[in-house]
Amino acid sequence: MRVLMLCPDLLAPPVSGGRIRMYQFAQHLGRKVTLDLFAPDLPEPESLEATRRLCRKLWLYPPASREGPWARRTRQLRSLLTANTYPWCPEVMERLHRALDDESYDLLHLETPYLSRYARPYLRSLPAVIDFFGTTLGAWREFRYAKSPGRLLSRGVRYLAALAGERDCARTYGSLIAISEQDRDYLHSLAPEARIYVVPNGIDLDYFAPRPDIPVEVARLAFVGDMGFPPNVDAMLFFHRSILPRLRPLVPDLEVWIVGRDPAPAIRRLVTEGPYHVTGFVEDTRPFLTPATAAIVPMRLGAGVRNKVLEALAMGKAVVSTRAGAEGIEVIPGEHLLLADSPQDFVAAILRILREPTFRNRLEKAARARMEERYTWTLSTRLLDEAYLDLARKRGRP
Repeated sequence: MRVLMLCPDLLAPPVSGGRIRMYQFAQHLGRKVTLDLFAPDLPEPESLEATRRLCRKLWLYPPASREGPWARRTRQLRSLLTANTYPWCPEVMERLHRALDDESYDLLHLETPYLSRYARPYLRSLPAVIDFFGTTLGAWREFRYAKSPGRLLSRGVRYLAALAGERDCARTYGSLIAISEQDRDYLHSLAPEARIYVVPNGIDLDYFAPRPDIPVEVARLAFVGDMGFPPNVDAMLFFHRSILPRLRPLVPDLEVWIVGRDPAPAIRRLVTEGPYHVTGFVEDTRPFLTPATAAIVPMRLGAGVRNKVLEALAMGKAVVSTRAGAEGIEVIPGEHLLLADSPQDFVAAILRILREPTFRNRLEKAARARMEERYTWTLSTRLLDEAYLDLARKRGRP
C-alpha cells in the first residue's frame, strides 16, 4: 500500500502532543507501507531532516502566513455559510496536485482536518481517512469561559464556524480516526454514517517509568506543558487565582513547579507572586515530575487527550485533574487519579494526596498499571493497522 500522510506540522522532534502522535504513526507506518509525507516547509532544518528520515519522500508546502484578526474573523463568518473553516492557499493546492500527479497512492491519511479542503477534490478517486485528535470542544470551552461581550461574540463565532467545518468534514470524508471513545461518540453525532476507528495515544513506558529510588518532596506539585499554549496558561492562572489562596494557608511549605517551554509573561510573573518555580524549556521533564508528590492538571480550556496526564500516570504519580484535563482517558476517578472541577474540590484532592501516603501509594500503583494495560504505542499502532486493513477491505484495494 502506498500512503500519503498530510500533516499540519513537522513530525520531529516529537516534543508536543500532536507531533508525538504523528511521529509514532509515521514511524510505524514507514515499516508497514510505502509512506510519503506532505508537511510544511518550516525554517527548522533539523526538524525537516528528522521528518524526512521517517518516509520515502517528503513533499513540502508553504506554511500558512500569519492571519490578522480581521481576516480571521471574516473567514470565520464566511464559514458559517460555507462550512469552509480551514485555511486556503493556492500554492498548497498546487503542491498537493503535483504530488498526486507524480505518484500513485492508495490512501490519503490526513492528520487533523487542517488540510482537508485541499484533499477534497480527490475523494472520488482516492480513499482518505482523517485522524481527529482534537475537536471543537476546545472552542466551546473558550466561549464558555469568555467574560467580556467582545470575547463572547468572537469566541462564539469561532465555535460555530469550527463546528460547521467539523461537521461538514466528517460527513464528506466518512472514514475517521478518533483518539478516544468520547471523541468517537461526538464524531458519530456529527456524521452518523461515518466509519470511525478509535486509536488512542500511547506512552513510552520504558521512558516514563516510576523512580522509587528518588525521594518525593512532600509539598511539591508539578504542572507540565507548553507554557505559551493558551489553555495551559489559563490552567495555571486559574490555579493561582482560585486554588492557591485556599491551599497555601494549609500547606505553608508548598512548592509549585511549572515545567515547559515558552512561558507567557503572565506565567513568568508568577514567581514573584507565589511559591512558583518556572523552568522554561527543558530537555527532559522527568527530573521535575519524579520528586513531585502530585501532578496537577487544572485545565479548563482545550480538548483531546492530554499527554501530560498519560506521562504522569505512567510515571506512577498521583494526578489531580479537572474533568476537562482528563477527558478521553479510560481511568476510574478515585482509583487511578482524582478529579476535581471546583477550587474547593481541587484543594481537598491535593490535601488528601499530601496527607494520606497510603492512599497516594495505592493511587500511584494503580495509575502505572492502567497505563501498562491500555496506553502503549504497541496497542495503538495495532489498532491503526486494523483500521487500515478495514479501509483496504471496504475500498477493495490490496
